[in-house]
Amino acid sequence: MVAALVFATASIEGNSVASAAVPGDDSIPSDISYVQSITAPTSTVVISVERSSAIAGKQQRVDVVGPLTPTELAELLRLVFDHRDIYWASNFKSIVVVRGDEHRVMVKVSYVCGTLCGSGATYWYTHDESGWRYLYASNSWVS
Repeated sequence: MVAALVFATASIEGNSVASAAVPGDDSIPSDISYVQSITAPTSTVVISVERSSAIAGKQQRVDVVGPLTPTELAELLRLVFDHRDIYWASNFKSIVVVRGDEHRVMVKVSYVCGTLCGSGATYWYTHDESGWRYLYASNSWVS
């Protein structure tokens, strides 16, 4: 028997992505426990994501669990996507789930390019007086 902690399921136009943390996962257990304890509020928002080297940004739908403001989300997503060319250069459907608060955040990103075609990862960030800071990535996958 395998115990799983399911964090998020998202769907865009019939393409679903579900992810779980299971024993052997490369996430830090204390991070998993912390973000799992955050259960409200939940919302779906559209955030304008800006790239430092681009003239125009992208509108991104984001499923959110936790008390993050749209301004905090926009700042966080700029960090997540700024250097990920696949996000900016493709027409893939991007599924983004953010769970956390002003201290610790888990950002699950999935790119769906068709049936059995996609990739994704979980990115962990912390927030301090200088803003959001990248910690590590975990649960990378490719289909």
